[in-house]
Amino acid sequence: MGIDSNVSGVGNLTNDSSRTSINGSSSIKTSISDAIIDATKTFVDRINEQIEEAKEKIELEADESVNDYLDPSTMTEEDWKRYQDKFDEVIRNSSSPKEAAANIAKFMAYEFPKLHYFWGGGHDIGSEEEFMGLNRNWGQDEKVVYGGSTGWAEGSYFPNSFDCSGFVTWVLLNAGINIGDYYSEYSPSSPCLNTTMINTMGDHYGFDNENLLDIIEPGDIAWQSSHTGVVVDVDKENHTITVVHISGSGQGTNVTTFDIPSGKIVADDIGEMPEFDNPYGMSNDGSSPYQEDSVRRGENASENFLFTEFIHLDKNE
Repeated sequence: MGIDSNVSGVGNLTNDSSRTSINGSSSIKTSISDAIIDATKTFVDRINEQIEEAKEKIELEADESVNDYLDPSTMTEEDWKRYQDKFDEVIRNSSSPKEAAANIAKFMAYEFPKLHYFWGGGHDIGSEEEFMGLNRNWGQDEKVVYGGSTGWAEGSYFPNSFDCSGFVTWVLLNAGINIGDYYSEYSPSSPCLNTTMINTMGDHYGFDNENLLDIIEPGDIAWQSSHTGVVVDVDKENHTITVVHISGSGQGTNVTTFDIPSGKIVADDIGEMPEFDNPYGMSNDGSSPYQEDSVRRGENASENFLFTEFIHLDKNE
């Protein structure tokens, strides 16, 4: 807008010059020059403003592109509806149950606010119906009701979520995978699997299997005796497999990429590595259960117990 008015002024000055004597030409030139300078300055100032606005927008989008450890308990009704609509769309646009499983896991890792790890989370759910969709209780403080964990001691309070196998069960059910096809003793009235049950769901393939990258697909399961996750990417060109999992040492929803066949962690998007630190997951007395567990994690997954094998789900391809 500023440049238009100044250019108009330049035109008026030019017209006036035809009616001015030669003796006045110097002052006219000065006026024209000043008008051009003003117009140019206005134009440059506006461009700079637009650049700053664009930079702020880029920074905002970058801040929001990964979930930033937002607490689901602070979400509004509109937030929940927006995420549920997107969640439903992710499932609807998937071409198979296994693709849906991978897409759901990626949605939870990269779009939904970061879920905290919760010892025993999901294992007290009494029906498949209760597993379906997003849970408005996520992020709300809840009492740990299972023993067996030092960091998540029975009776302590943490933000409600899943443990690793609870998350895998939730993903599989929402993807439309019939767990009974893989686990013969599956009961819809007690739907949550543990890692021992997941162990029986299909053929296992280790990191050193020469055909691993040709067999394992997005939607398959990463496994070891006390941890599990969902495969979301198999990159044959770069020889990697990427897994989304809810991890105690990774402080919740986590994305980890492994080199094949070495099993080394080559990328860790949301915090599995020991040096990772963030304020979430603290108990109500301010302590953190993560540090002791995280020192067990290292570069080599097979030696440091992150995952040792992959389970191929061959009935939903």
